[in-house]
Amino acid sequence: MHIAFFMQDTGTMYGAERATLDLALALQGREGVRVKVFLIEETRLNLARSDLREAFEARDIPVESMPVRHAFSWKLIHVLRAALRRDAVDVLHTVGYKADLHGGIAARLGKVVPVVGTVHGWLFRRDFKERCYARINLWALRRFSRVVVLSRYYERYMKDQGVPSRVLMHIPSGYPAPSAVEPKASSEPFTVGMMGRLSGEKNHAMFLQVAKELRRRRVPVRFVIAGDGPDRDRIRKHVEAEKLAAVEMRGYMPMPDFFQEIHVLAMCSHMENLPYSLLEAMAFGVPVVATRVGGIPDLVEDGVNGYLVEPNDASGMADRIRELSADDRLLNRMAQAGAEKLGREFSVERHLDDHVRMYQELIGE
Repeated sequence: MHIAFFMQDTGTMYGAERATLDLALALQGREGVRVKVFLIEETRLNLARSDLREAFEARDIPVESMPVRHAFSWKLIHVLRAALRRDAVDVLHTVGYKADLHGGIAARLGKVVPVVGTVHGWLFRRDFKERCYARINLWALRRFSRVVVLSRYYERYMKDQGVPSRVLMHIPSGYPAPSAVEPKASSEPFTVGMMGRLSGEKNHAMFLQVAKELRRRRVPVRFVIAGDGPDRDRIRKHVEAEKLAAVEMRGYMPMPDFFQEIHVLAMCSHMENLPYSLLEAMAFGVPVVATRVGGIPDLVEDGVNGYLVEPNDASGMADRIRELSADDRLLNRMAQAGAEKLGREFSVERHLDDHVRMYQELIGE
């Protein structure tokens, strides 16, 4: 069975890219399965290097770049269709709206090879261009052989948008669970971290409001912001203007270093699907305080392995962080519950088995 992944190369590694890499790697280790990756390379981005391509190559997963000059390209569709036939691909698995559209047309919406798309989510902003892209994306996905959704929120949303139930597959991401969770003491400096792309949907403004609220209450908490993105300078100016000395902007941090340093992960997003950083927090024994949006409630059980607050409720998030900073037993009980939930509901084996079974059904094995 030969599975080809198709996605845009933005040069970066965020949640969708990491999830695809992990799935491709797991499939490659399964007997009787071959994997290849086709990357859309937009020449206008002038990428000097690509973390995404290098990550696949470092794991011996074959990669083929397909250069394009514009957002939509008939040439790309013809090149991909020829590659699918040349490489005897059994299933095309697309990730991202550009890959969904081009890949769907190249596969003739399943007539050349079955086509599967994984929905990592939309931002639901009022931006006209983004809304147009989402409508085009949905047009393609309604005609796919299968559509993989990671969370119950997106399963409901896709049904509401006319994607047939027979096409939808709810397959949550998988992540290795730890054999044991090391207890953490809430000794100073108690550290709250936020990791991810520095962009509007992540709502760093709320995170900084939480920092201000805890400073006002004289709760000794340190804050770490990890990641990079278009809002970096704006966030830095906000930190400086409010004189938030307890907030540190670290830029890129290796994931293990980040989670070993913090006691609590905060997620303030306006919208999320099934955030990879929450799976990582559960694996590292870090409780989560997050907004109750999208697929986050699939991962965080309020009061069990973390807390949920309403969107933009900075005061409520500050309350929950203060509780955790003052109670070692609560902190470690939630950490243990998160690790157990990860192993029980989000195992790599279950994630892989569900994908392999889906591919086999599509090709009649």
